[in-house]
Amino acid sequence: MADRDQLIMHIMETQAAMRDVMAGAKHPLLDLNLTMPQLKVALVLYRQGPLAAQDLASRINASPATLSGIVDRLVAQGLVTRSEDPADRRVRKLELTEEGHEQIDRVTRAGQAEQQKLFLQLEDRGLEIVAEAFDLILAAAKEMHAEQE
Repeated sequence: MADRDQLIMHIMETQAAMRDVMAGAKHPLLDLNLTMPQLKVALVLYRQGPLAAQDLASRINASPATLSGIVDRLVAQGLVTRSEDPADRRVRKLELTEEGHEQIDRVTRAGQAEQQKLFLQLEDRGLEIVAEAFDLILAAAKEMHAEQE
């Protein structure tokens, strides 16, 4: 059996090869007219719901000034709205618009559909192995996340 470092390297190389294989596929993500920082903001708002600007800036590791520019462009595209927090008028809440939700939904559904097609290529035993591997990875991620808090 290969040592841990070799196994880890093999897994990482396999992930890179998978990205290369899948890179040729047409994906709705490529149709979005968003920069990477804009996409990060949209994804966080999609997953977390409305957030105060300062909380969002912290989550994406951006300064409030940087976030403001990113959000300005998303507002101009009709993907994000700003509103005052009724509990504290100094706080600006950021939220995806319906169009913003639809765009991220489209990308998410396309990714899920591609993943499902990929998994359908596997025999039952292969699916069992992948499911077990994902369970192990999830458990490790939860443990790692708990240690970081």
